Amino acid sequence: MDNAFNPDLSKYLYDRAGAMSIPLGGTFELTPVCNMNCRMCYIRMSEEQMKQKGQLRTMEQWLSLAKQAKEMGMLFLLITGGEPLIYPQFRELFTALKKLGLFVSINTNATMIDEELVEFFKNNPPYRINITLYGGSDETYKRLCRYENGYNKVINAIRMLKQANLSVKINGSITSENVTDAEEIMGMAKDFSTACSLGCYMFPPTRRDDKSTCRFTPEEAGKCQAMVDKMRLEPKDFQDSVSKIKAVDSGELTMDIPSIYRCRAGRSSFWITWDGKMNACGMMEGFNLDPFENGFEKCWKEINEAIKIATALKECEGCKDRAICKVCPAIACAETGSVNGRPDYLCEMVKTWKKEMLKDE
Repeated sequence: MDNAFNPDLSKYLYDRAGAMSIPLGGTFELTPVCNMNCRMCYIRMSEEQMKQKGQLRTMEQWLSLAKQAKEMGMLFLLITGGEPLIYPQFRELFTALKKLGLFVSINTNATMIDEELVEFFKNNPPYRINITLYGGSDETYKRLCRYENGYNKVINAIRMLKQANLSVKINGSITSENVTDAEEIMGMAKDFSTACSLGCYMFPPTRRDDKSTCRFTPEEAGKCQAMVDKMRLEPKDFQDSVSKIKAVDSGELTMDIPSIYRCRAGRSSFWITWDGKMNACGMMEGFNLDPFENGFEKCWKEINEAIKIATALKECEGCKDRAICKVCPAIACAETGSVNGRPDYLCEMVKTWKKEMLKDE
């Protein structure tokens, strides 16, 4: 059984870890540098931009941190970027992390995966390789990612990885620049018998100075999400979703807003950026602790204790859509500047999603 694709088991493990304040899952953001330049990316920097803001941490520093986190219970580790395959000592670090007994997954755009790297992964299998597929053609990659021949490179990489019997998942961020490619992306995932996750909500670019983005309006995002859900859901699952919406609208199904964080962030998971900032979540910048300087244990305990008593989403109290809305403290903070703010963008998105899901059902 592939635990990476077993949501029930994953939820159980993270719930147990959260109750015991164990950092079961972590993310290492090795580098902000990427060979692509996607219009909506909130992390990406050029080599020159990175050097103006800081230096990459060494392999030894990351490995030391992994050992400390493992001693406190970390089992799952996600390596991301930027493009993590660009990190100078990627293979050496990945191999060393696996030797620690960790389940190591990788986020990648897959354009740098060739036969040699596939052979390396075949001999050192990642727990899972998460590949972002940005569109269904080279034209979309050129327009959205400002990268030539990206689609063909990624499809070839997925094909080689699947032939090597490696665990692959396809992710996609649907924007105003690639919305017409959504069906093609899901079709490729089906052709490869690969799990697929597409999202139409895009965080505001809070981690970069350039505020340009190809973000949908809330109404467009709601319509897009309904379109994606209608494509991906089996008939029974779609009807279950529709029934849930109707139960919410009638008042039969409600959900109270908890006064404390209920997601994994800071309770059973953490995120460390390329420049050494440790936070509860990759989309929140509130803590910015330095585990390289102060040690992992001290930083984790500070974040965990703060999360235990922190209130969040107070402005969402009493909202009948809470049972079907995916609001979280990170979204509230990104949209409003406060974990207790009301993210109007998401509210409008959910309202439109509901209407679209109920059409012609």
